[in-house]
Amino acid sequence: MSYLNELLKKVRERVSIVECPVCKETSKQLMSKVSQGLVLCCPHCRALFVIEHK
Repeated sequence: MSYLNELLKKVRERVSIVECPVCKETSKQLMSKVSQGLVLCCPHCRALFVIEHK
C-alpha cells in the first residue's frame, strides 16, 4: 500500500509554471489546483487569478 501512497503523493505534488496576469511574473503552482480551475495566488503581487484551459 505504501507504493500506491507514494504514487498518489507524486501526482498531487506535481507543479506547473504559470504566469500571473497582473504582474506577469512566473511562479510554481500545484498542477492539481491548475487542472481543477481553482483560484491561485501570485506570490509576487498577491493577486488572485484562475488559469482557464482552452
